[in-house]
Amino acid sequence: MNCKLGLKKRSADYDIYHPDKNLYDQFVSELDNTTINALQEEIDALNAELATAKMDTSK
Repeated sequence: MNCKLGLKKRSADYDIYHPDKNLYDQFVSELDNTTINALQEEIDALNAELATAKMDTSK
């Protein structure tokens, strides 16, 4: 994914049976988790904004 970090999915020491030990898999997992958390925060903020807007229009 990110060539600047020098991460490669497959190398001579890539352990296909224990992906948690591989730097590439750790990086991808962390990136996925960070992305999911950021998107969930955005959804929560939009839902709160929508609820506020609905309350304002019902007054």
